[in-house]
Amino acid sequence: MKILYGVPGEGMGHATRSKVIITYLLAQGHDVQAVSSARAFQFLHQAFPGRVHEIKGFHIAYRNAAVSTVNTALLTLRTAPANLKLNFNRYRELMEQFRPEVVISDFESFSYFFAKHHRLPIISIDNMQVINRCQLDIPVLPEWKSSFQVAKNVVKAKVPRSAHYLVASFFSATTCKENTTVVPPIIREAILRAKTSVGNHVLVYQSSTNQKNLLHTLQQLPQETFMCTDSTKTSSTATYT
Repeated sequence: MKILYGVPGEGMGHATRSKVIITYLLAQGHDVQAVSSARAFQFLHQAFPGRVHEIKGFHIAYRNAAVSTVNTALLTLRTAPANLKLNFNRYRELMEQFRPEVVISDFESFSYFFAKHHRLPIISIDNMQVINRCQLDIPVLPEWKSSFQVAKNVVKAKVPRSAHYLVASFFSATTCKENTTVVPPIIREAILRAKTSVGNHVLVYQSSTNQKNLLHTLQQLPQETFMCTDSTKTSSTATYT
């Protein structure tokens, strides 16, 4: 089967999860072509040369380590014309050269709209849909209710009316909508084979390029050793004591 697989470029979680699934699909004899952007494109292109097409996707702008709604909107408007032109060319190439039979989207919009326009079945695979398609027995604090509702609405609007939703979750969740299946985390074989151990350091996951006060904050705890993984690079670690 010919499968078009959409992976967003924002964050590397989508890319690492998609690499596992694409590897499996290829091993099963399917013909998979992927679309992605930014670092995710580079990561997948290296793993599957000749199978990954670069598009221009949505990106989040940060300010003081937090998402900036205004800057994100300005970034989107500023890059929209060039992005649309490149994406239209990719769209045409895929139809002329590949002609997929089904689409899989990991919270990615280009592949979703491609599927809807050509009336192709689409399968959603991600972890965010747990907010929208599962019953969460977790109390939401009053001061966070509006933010939670915004997040839920965004997730709900991302890939609506897909043929099926596979929701990867670290915890047990009861589905509240049809065509939804909760699955365990989709993890790389290297992680499954890794041996766990107890160390004397704290692992810090860094995902914002403009969090300038991180080092200063960590240095306020001189009795601790921190190992920082920088997700803004394909592979980068640093140790702070």
